Parts: sequence; structure tokens; C-alpha cells
Amino acid sequence: MSTNRNLSELIYWVDDERNPKDYFGPYINNVVWFRDFDAFKNGLNIIGVPAKISFDHDLGAGKDGYDCAKYLVEYCEKNGCKMPDYYCHSANPSGRLRIISYLDSYVKSLKL
Repeated sequence: MSTNRNLSELIYWVDDERNPKDYFGPYINNVVWFRDFDAFKNGLNIIGVPAKISFDHDLGAGKDGYDCAKYLVEYCEKNGCKMPDYYCHSANPSGRLRIISYLDSYVKSLKL
């Protein structure tokens, strides 16, 4: 992990269009913006798991926020990482439900 950011305060923002500074204002220094699946995957592999992640579902062409959520689960399982707090700020209601349901199911399976 090659970063000088404190992961306990770090937020990942996964969205191809919405700028996180419009949502976080002065706290933008704690936010890393990923605009597509490949950037998210690379960031997770290089930086590690942050404290919080907020997903958009629709990320333009190619893989979407659901694919990012699935990769997060795979990464956490493979590396023995704790799941971060997660949110979905997508305007796509079915996409938002799909992401949150998937992540909720994974977290619930950890408690069984």
C-alpha cells in the first residue's frame, strides 16, 4: 500500500459524472474519485480499503457500480479486509437496490 492518506478517514466516490466536491465541500481532501470500474479496481489494489465508499450505478459504457461492489467483496474476501461503510447515491432506483442488496447480503453472511 503506497499512500500517505489515512485510510480510516478516506472516502471513495465511484461516479462517472457527479463531482464529489459538490457533495463533500471542504472535506474533498479525504475523497478519492473513481470514474469507472478499472480506476476503482486499480485504486483498491494500490491504496486499499477506505473507511467509506459511495457508489453510482451507471458508469457510462462498460462495467457499472454493481461490478465495483462485486469486486470490493472479492477483494475483501481475498485479503481478509473489513468491509467499509457503503452507500449508493445513484439516481437509478433498480441499480441502487441491486448494489445495496448485494453488499447487505454479503455483510449478513459474515455474521452467520
